[in-house]
Amino acid sequence: MPCDAFSRIQLSVEKPKTVWVATREIEWSKLTGKKVIAIVMNADTFEQASDLDYLIANVDLSTATAEWIVNTYAQRNWMEVFYREAKGWLGLKEYQGAR
Repeated sequence: MPCDAFSRIQLSVEKPKTVWVATREIEWSKLTGKKVIAIVMNADTFEQASDLDYLIANVDLSTATAEWIVNTYAQRNWMEVFYREAKGWLGLKEYQGAR
């Protein structure tokens, strides 16, 4: 993907961070409907990037902008913290499911 396809996004998280994001809408043979993929990196070129993330979203391209994708993904940790704490409050950490 050419470097000019990437947008510079400033993340407003605990420690502000700049990332470069490129998005494309694709059809994947194993999935139904169109999906939006994003490449997120911590530098403006592949050669300089030391951190690359590949993300996929099941919302349309008008919603899944580069900024929306990285901001939504940045909130993922807080959702995981909530579920882990809720399990503890409800006493569910003592239980495991079996296949």
